[in-house]
Amino acid sequence: MAKKKNLTDRQKRVRRRRRRNTLSRVMFALEIIVLVVLMGGLFVYAKLGKLNHETINEEELDVNESVTENQVMKGYTTIALVGIDSRDDKLKSDWNSDTMIIASINNDTKKVKLVSVYRDTYLCLGEDEDENNSYGLANSAYCTGGAKKMINMLNKNLDMNISDFVTVNFQAVAETVELLGGIDVEMKKEEVVHLNNYCVETSEVTGMDYTPLEEIEGVHHLNGVQAVAYARIRKTSGNDFRRAARQREVIYRIVEKAKNSSIATLNTVLDKIFPMIYTSLTEKEILSMGMDMLSYDIEDQTGFPFDHLYGDTVKEIEEITGNTYDTIYVVGGGSNAGYLNELTAKYTGKKVSAGPGEATAIGNVIVQLLHDGVFRDLAEARVCVRDSFDIKEYEF
Repeated sequence: MAKKKNLTDRQKRVRRRRRRNTLSRVMFALEIIVLVVLMGGLFVYAKLGKLNHETINEEELDVNESVTENQVMKGYTTIALVGIDSRDDKLKSDWNSDTMIIASINNDTKKVKLVSVYRDTYLCLGEDEDENNSYGLANSAYCTGGAKKMINMLNKNLDMNISDFVTVNFQAVAETVELLGGIDVEMKKEEVVHLNNYCVETSEVTGMDYTPLEEIEGVHHLNGVQAVAYARIRKTSGNDFRRAARQREVIYRIVEKAKNSSIATLNTVLDKIFPMIYTSLTEKEILSMGMDMLSYDIEDQTGFPFDHLYGDTVKEIEEITGNTYDTIYVVGGGSNAGYLNELTAKYTGKKVSAGPGEATAIGNVIVQLLHDGVFRDLAEARVCVRDSFDIKEYEF
């Protein structure tokens, strides 16, 4: 074994200085990082003061008892996204909510699901002066009672637990897309034709310019006016069902574009758009969500009720497989939405089997039991699941 070499006094002093210098550089770097984070937080916090905020008393919100006690719905942040066709700066009421999208965010995985509520859906809007249920078109709730009445309508009819909302108008969406440099969307020729037509009024309302698109099928790059016009189209097959799907696609494209934009670009967007937003979210909540923005992933989207789009999906599956299915199986959180499952059965003409609610956990257990030989095959495992949980069936 080699003998350890003794250091001279001078070498020891040099080594100590190097250690101190290295430690100083590390500490300085950490201090800079902390300072940047703090300054960024204060910077965004200052911008939040530009928001139009309303505090909603949660005690005044209607939430069905079954939802309050449902453990499956814990761990999610659910927000109502509202788009109104206001031709001025009024965002609080007096306008129908042409766009109503429920955004459900998994707080652990940051996965986001979007569900459109079609504006002409006939729902219970609340109680009248005689405390009797009052019914009407879903988009009228916001106009007659603002965000609180709309949230109560969604909670009551869809078994939800929504307590927050975000409202914007044409202008905010158009400006956002414009500042992000536009979005790319694949369209059919008929959609391009209608988009060009809608651009005329949209340009007048927003005061923004556009160039008519070449009327061909394919991927088109849309500016702010064109993106809003695309989201307004409903004169094609699918009507308002397809229109709502376009709105969700625009949101998806905006989110993806924002995730890949520079800090400078996002700063410009915040400056311009925040005064156009009306929300119940607190500054602390927005800061928390903003810090996770790059982690958000829109993994699923659909509309309520399912009618054309959901029914068409079932038909497409049957055409591709060559099989006919008489039952739709709903597992996970969706199995707890009784009214939703009733409408699915009604509009598809299929029996709906709803449950169990803890789909992911049960699936993991089944895989493990199959591996260990507890079940002979998947068919036996399915029988066990059906016999172990309360499965509800809906038929019309």
